[in-house]
Amino acid sequence: MTHEQWQAIEKMWSDPKHKEKCPKNKLNRENVRYQQRIGSRCYIAHCHVVKQTKYKDVSATAIDLFKECHRSRKNGFSEPVKNIIADMEAIIDDLVQDGEEPKTHTEVISQVMPKSKFLQNTGLESATPKRNGKAIVAARVQELQTELEAERQDAANLRDKLDVSNMSWIP
Repeated sequence: MTHEQWQAIEKMWSDPKHKEKCPKNKLNRENVRYQQRIGSRCYIAHCHVVKQTKYKDVSATAIDLFKECHRSRKNGFSEPVKNIIADMEAIIDDLVQDGEEPKTHTEVISQVMPKSKFLQNTGLESATPKRNGKAIVAARVQELQTELEAERQDAANLRDKLDVSNMSWIP
């Protein structure tokens, strides 16, 4: 690290905005209930590697991938993760014992963790498209352009009819 780089870091650390953000970020990190344990690798990349190495001949379920992403090599699963996995497995076992149609593993994860983005982050479920203000405006503009084009076409048809009718009066 150069002297200039170190000075830039010191300047960032002494910035009041940075000092204000740090405690907020710490609180946000503490609120994460199911810490991922895959390091700096993203969910999709990690799941791809796991499927290629560990689940070569068998397809990995969503619950298997959840376990792979939340297991620490040193400590195993944290207590909240153990509890959520137990809930998932209990739902699957209950449905099989009752003779009901078993839910898919993605449905079970969605039921147990309704606010979680795990399925979207791993690519197992597509994210729902958001209808933000720009999308609504763009759709309305397209609708108005279509209406305007239809009115222009109607006006052109009327002009053609007028021209034909005017021509019939000429001797």
